[in-house]
Amino acid sequence: SCVVVRAVCAARKLSDASADLIHTGYILNVTIIWITEYIKYWISSAKMRAVFLSPCLVLLIAIFITTAANVCPAEFFMSRGSDQCFKLFKERYRTWTEANIKCKSEGLQLAIISDAVAVELRKNLLDIYGDEVNAVWLDARGDGSNLVWQRNGTPLRNDSPLWWPMSPGSRVTSNYCLALLVWKLYWTSHPGRPYTSHNCLGSSLGSHHTLCEDGLSENNNKCKSRPCIHGTCINGINSYRCDCLPEYGGNNCDIKITTRSE
Repeated sequence: SCVVVRAVCAARKLSDASADLIHTGYILNVTIIWITEYIKYWISSAKMRAVFLSPCLVLLIAIFITTAANVCPAEFFMSRGSDQCFKLFKERYRTWTEANIKCKSEGLQLAIISDAVAVELRKNLLDIYGDEVNAVWLDARGDGSNLVWQRNGTPLRNDSPLWWPMSPGSRVTSNYCLALLVWKLYWTSHPGRPYTSHNCLGSSLGSHHTLCEDGLSENNNKCKSRPCIHGTCINGINSYRCDCLPEYGGNNCDIKITTRSE
């Protein structure tokens, strides 16, 4: 029974470790090799064969499958505490509008993140890219009172402890957009304050890199159930909208529009 407990604990540690690693293609390859060798090791022991060829083996395989299923596509990464798959484009600096266009051109969306993910995401980017990345644009833009996530209309609190000192202040007009500060200097001085509002056209440090997300993680894919009966579903974060065919209307494109001639 001790062996069974050890095996299950090891599998759980593997699942937890996979959330900490960033390069997901590497994660999957290493995970497959690790699990294969681990199973071969235990089954090769005649003493343990009867124990391991049991529900314990089924449990290990189930944990492995669950872990592998949560791996993001190649060139994407997942941050601890989030089920989103992010992709960074750092080949050049962009204004906020250019970053938004870049994400859409790749079939992605400019990233929306929760406050709970912000600090960890910043740390992940710093660990991967170091000072290659000073800051990345996120989806929020000013509306005159707050910076607001553009896809879901949710405002960021002006008194959030995540703001860089003195931010956002008066920088909440439509000329200002949300950036996540990554640079090591920022992390060293204020590790828990990653948000700042910068001019959407660029700041004194120049424009920023582009952070996109696929927006289609299992929990966020509101289009998975195909709610748009006669139209195309556009996925958002915890929401969706339907682009209906001309002759249909309603939230789910389920209402036939009749004309007088009909």
